[in-house]
Amino acid sequence: MRSGRGYVRATKAALCMLAALPGWQLRGEAVECPVSSGFAVAATPTSATSVSLFWQAPPSHLPIAIYALFRGTSPSNLAQIGTTATPFFTDVELQPATTYLYVVHAVSSGRGVYGGACPTTPPLPNPPSDITATPKSPTEVTLSWAEKIDPNSLAISEFRIYAGTSPSNLTEVFAGKKVSVTLNVPAGTAYYLVEAIDVDGDVSPAPATVQVTMPNR
Repeated sequence: MRSGRGYVRATKAALCMLAALPGWQLRGEAVECPVSSGFAVAATPTSATSVSLFWQAPPSHLPIAIYALFRGTSPSNLAQIGTTATPFFTDVELQPATTYLYVVHAVSSGRGVYGGACPTTPPLPNPPSDITATPKSPTEVTLSWAEKIDPNSLAISEFRIYAGTSPSNLTEVFAGKKVSVTLNVPAGTAYYLVEAIDVDGDVSPAPATVQVTMPNR
């Protein structure tokens, strides 16, 4: 295995050669995923902001010393994100609804073999729509909303309601699958926020708060 600057120069040179292949070029705004040049890499989005990579060690007469991992949104901006001695890696803090290009460089005694994958992270769940807050009695308000399904997002696991006496001072008062909830509220004006949470814990962009003024008791 090469080390230090020599290894870095060799890796960058190899990536430049890979980036010159037709299969690695951009097609409009989309990345055309390359065919693996040495071994297959499976890339599975596990949330809107994370991807798990798995691969089998490529055939070699020498043991693999290390795997170097590279990520970019195109061949021209690949950058190393880490190394691992095992054939799996989890990449986090990604952007939702984004296609990434991954290259795995398996190195054994100075020789390199490459594999690649192009997963797309799912978008964040859509925020609930058509949120209404209707006083049911002087001490109760019914909140209702519609689940806005995006077929590209992960499934919704629950909704969360936050309430308070000002939009900047909200606390969680409900979590569950219902799309209509009746809550006890104090007198005066209250503010409500409803968020959607997907099965991996991704939170929808926050919709506008809903204001309701309770009738006199």
